[in-house]
Amino acid sequence: MKRTIRNILFVVFLVILMVVTGCVTGRPLEKMGLIVAMGVDLLPTGRIMGTAALYGIDPNAKDKVAVLTNTANTLKGIRTKQNQEFSNRLVSGQLRVVLFGLPLAQHGIVNLVDTLARDAEIGTGVYLAVSQDNSSELLKNRFPEISNIGTFLYEQIQQNSRHEELISTTLHEFLHDFYSVGKDPVMPLFHYMNNEVHMSDIALFRDDKMVGHFNAQESFYLKLIRDRYKAGTSEIALRREVLDELIPKKSKYSHDDMFYVVISNLESKAKIKLIRQNPPTFQITLHAVSQVHEISEEISLGTKDVIRKLEISLNQEMKKNIEKLIARTQKLNTDPIGFGEQYRSSVRYSNLTREKWRRLYPKAEFTIIVHNTLSRTGIMD
Repeated sequence: MKRTIRNILFVVFLVILMVVTGCVTGRPLEKMGLIVAMGVDLLPTGRIMGTAALYGIDPNAKDKVAVLTNTANTLKGIRTKQNQEFSNRLVSGQLRVVLFGLPLAQHGIVNLVDTLARDAEIGTGVYLAVSQDNSSELLKNRFPEISNIGTFLYEQIQQNSRHEELISTTLHEFLHDFYSVGKDPVMPLFHYMNNEVHMSDIALFRDDKMVGHFNAQESFYLKLIRDRYKAGTSEIALRREVLDELIPKKSKYSHDDMFYVVISNLESKAKIKLIRQNPPTFQITLHAVSQVHEISEEISLGTKDVIRKLEISLNQEMKKNIEKLIARTQKLNTDPIGFGEQYRSSVRYSNLTREKWRRLYPKAEFTIIVHNTLSRTGIMD
């Protein structure tokens, strides 16, 4: 009897399952507009202009990307207009990159980022970036070597962040840094010239407004202090006078006062410690192991004495560059490294607010200690 009841229940379950699965509506790819990249720009009227770069499903199509541009007061309003103009239903499940035009980034973007975060179709791993020009101009431009600009931007950010050449920012990371009292977000900064897309700078934000940017060299030091580093390269300029006795003769590529060392950072870790509350005083100790990839002069690295002198010179130059970088963030009153977070966690009952840290940070003092050890000076990967 019990077996009969179980068999009946199993049959009923199968019937229900077949009915339910039969009612699911399929969504063929060729009937959807897959948005790969989206650009948002601020218009003089205060409205926003949205540009969507769509993935080309049809392999026989001449263009591998379709671009839609509309204006409205909100992102949802833009999407509604784009759906009215496009033959297929637009979906954001494949969205990989969101670009903000420079004027909009300087005006403030947190409301737009919050809207993106509330969209169930959009994953929190979407990359955010700033376009030095209007994002619509970059997305609508036809580049000879790029079949789909949205896919290209995504892959460019991904491979550079994977090899630790720059700091990338996802939707989740931006919101985390924005809502953390004592730390400001950063984003990759794109621009294009001579029909080529370039990304080497890092946009700096104060809260949700862009206030400046770092070039590739400054970004290297920012990443050294901000994150653990296990890859990446940097060209460091040293004055000839500090190692003049080690350079037997000038090469044909020599500069009068400088020579250059290219290092690959194999591993690094920065420790930030608050040593005084008022004014906030931090000690930054950077431990790194680096590999020499190239030197612009003929220097023999065959002895420990030569390597040690080169290490001392590199440490002094790295310390000076880190001091310049921090001084610049203080001038801009932006804290991309997160010294405010360290202050808040170290000072009991600090009651730190954004406004309080904006007053304290420009007055903060720093002691920089760099221990960079050169390893495998004769081996190239």
